[in-house]
Amino acid sequence: MIITCENCSKTFDVKDELIPEKGRMLKCSKCEYKWFFKKKIENKLKNLSQAPRIDRDEENKNLFNKTVQTIETKNISKNVDDINLNKTKYNFFKIFVVIIISIIGLIVILDTFKNQLTPIIPNLSEILNNLYESLTDLKLFIKDLIR
Repeated sequence: MIITCENCSKTFDVKDELIPEKGRMLKCSKCEYKWFFKKKIENKLKNLSQAPRIDRDEENKNLFNKTVQTIETKNISKNVDDINLNKTKYNFFKIFVVIIISIIGLIVILDTFKNQLTPIIPNLSEILNNLYESLTDLKLFIKDLIR
């Protein structure tokens, strides 16, 4: 059963057998709010959405469908908000790898089109040669460290 905190709207998935029919006190682990929860209220909402449809005119049918859809949409949107809050964690190593690969790609493109880009960037050949020499020095330095 899904229970929603009355204070902060955090949703919790609780086993049905943990809540007796007469209800019990609950405490939100997020905002520390305490409230009394009755299982009958939850059952009425379930019965309302699953109740057999009585033959009504078209306006009442549409109103009933919109009400059920609104209740279901609110529950889904609360769950989506909880999921989106958990996705804000970043993996900085992956971001670093993407930045390094992007820089390498830029260097390859500049080297490929250096003859065409020389009028726009006059010292491009010298810059790329210095970069390659620096990378060669770095490679030799790492080899010396390994030995």
